[in-house]
Amino acid sequence: MQKPRTKHSLDVQQEMPAICPAAADVALKAAEVARMTGVSIKTLANWRCLGQGPAFLKFGEPQGRGAVRYSRSVVLQWIADQSQNPHRVGTQRNG
Repeated sequence: MQKPRTKHSLDVQQEMPAICPAAADVALKAAEVARMTGVSIKTLANWRCLGQGPAFLKFGEPQGRGAVRYSRSVVLQWIADQSQNPHRVGTQRNG
């Protein structure tokens, strides 16, 4: 059963692509990205603070505990980039 939409709810599949093209892709949680990359959730959090690792989206308060999501295609591209140059793992992200 689907939750009823309120005036504040957002249909991510329909509305987010217009706001942020990367959101049209599958949004992954940090735990899913950790499994894909083989690094811990804490390492991903550290990389976010340092401006490293795969690019991410953050929903909620910029300095608060907002929801962090990663675009699947961005993560896969980041992994491919790292495998082409394995000495760059964790380096500055593009964009």
